[in-house]
Amino acid sequence: MGHVFGAFASHPWSNPEPKFYGNGECFLFSLHPDFTVYKWTSKNCYCQMIENNRIIMGGGSGIFGLWLDEDLLSGSTQPCETFDNEVLSAESHFKVFGMELWSFDE
Repeated sequence: MGHVFGAFASHPWSNPEPKFYGNGECFLFSLHPDFTVYKWTSKNCYCQMIENNRIIMGGGSGIFGLWLDEDLLSGSTQPCETFDNEVLSAESHFKVFGMELWSFDE
């Protein structure tokens, strides 16, 4: 089994402007090979952002904690100030093998 990781976004994925939003309830996580949760550090407010060609979780200094391309087929992960996370996959650039999306109603 390869690396299994993901993110929790505090707000719905719809934003008319390409800017970061969300709050300290956002986090990144790794399930395999090790279970780790990377909570918001409060160092910045770069929690989540969606544009027409990418989805982003976390940032700072021009890098992103988790970045997915417009087709959700590839992405990258780097340590970021928002979550103080480690690289979530075996390498910083990765191909998506499978994806699960969950939504919670209020």
